[in-house]
Amino acid sequence: HYMLNSTINEQLVNLAEVKGGDVVLEIGPGTGSLTNILVNVGAKVIAIEK
Repeated sequence: HYMLNSTINEQLVNLAEVKGGDVVLEIGPGTGSLTNILVNVGAKVIAIEK
């Protein structure tokens, strides 16, 4: 699955121009692969998993 590819997730975060202090609402974080990258750039993540 593409969301498990850290290179793609890093590109998504870069293209979205997420910066430290940004608040990101992540729906369905699953394994947290994208969540970890968001946190590493300093974003405040609100993750909702069903």
